[in-house]
Amino acid sequence: MRVRFEQLYRLDRLLRSKRRYSAEELCRHLECSRATLKRLIAFMRDRQHAPIICDRRDGLYQYDPAHAQQFELPGLWFGPREIVALATLVDMLAALEPGLLREHLDTCRGRLRDLLRGDLDVDRVGRCVRLLSMNRRQVAPDVFNAVTSALVSGRRLAFDFPERDTHARGRRTVSPQRLVRYRDNWYLDAWCHTVDRLRTFGLARMEKVKVLEERSRIVGRRRLERFFAQSYGIYNGPAKATAVIRFTGPAARYAAVEQWHPRQKRTMHADGSVELRFPYGDPTELVKDILSWGECAEVVEPPELRDMVRNKLKNAVLRYEQGPEVRVE
Repeated sequence: MRVRFEQLYRLDRLLRSKRRYSAEELCRHLECSRATLKRLIAFMRDRQHAPIICDRRDGLYQYDPAHAQQFELPGLWFGPREIVALATLVDMLAALEPGLLREHLDTCRGRLRDLLRGDLDVDRVGRCVRLLSMNRRQVAPDVFNAVTSALVSGRRLAFDFPERDTHARGRRTVSPQRLVRYRDNWYLDAWCHTVDRLRTFGLARMEKVKVLEERSRIVGRRRLERFFAQSYGIYNGPAKATAVIRFTGPAARYAAVEQWHPRQKRTMHADGSVELRFPYGDPTELVKDILSWGECAEVVEPPELRDMVRNKLKNAVLRYEQGPEVRVE
């Protein structure tokens, strides 16, 4: 049964006016035939359980006054294309982290399927979109649910987390600020009451997570952006230096269109090379990204970053020159 969702909207609005309409009046308002009107009313009654009644004496249609206020047409303001867009988002969220919110996503997908039945195929969306994840660390569903619950309710969160230097697990109490999806992994930006500063925590490393009754401390958006957006990658804190990296060969084509940092500056040279300049704080992630380009990326400045990358490359070459380690069982 094919129906037009804008006609359902108009029919619902007419019947909510508390007037009674003849079939001819409804056809005129909806700009449809009697056959289409019958299909619309059948769809509303059978699929959406709308309390549409018709007085046999005069043939006038209306909502049953005893049930009209309790009835709500689900998804009424969405057309077929909008519903497909929502279905795409649902499938993308499910693909981002399989297992998380599975019950809720399945329920949402089922409702979208019911709304589009006879019009478009929601299940086809999952076959048209493919998301590939790399280096993803699994997050326990109870951890994800606790974090999102604390965020939405404005409550503080307590959990065990490894210390940065000793890796011993310590108890943290934080005020969640926002959930971050970065390079196929989930992170939480939060005010850490244990160290009294803003920190970022990987959800995959959290254990024994508990939502507390205390209200969260809310940090202003501008302060969050100043703190988290200055440095490079997921490592937070103020920028301490400016990296200048020159890309040559095949890497130059990608560097010409890639964004490494929101505040980066790009310079195109006559020899085809591309130079990127941007601020950074902790160099850990930046060094890894530079090394991934091999001989096509060269650190120009600052000297300390150049030395870090050079030493990493020297140690890698030395490891290969020594050959594989021979182990005797």
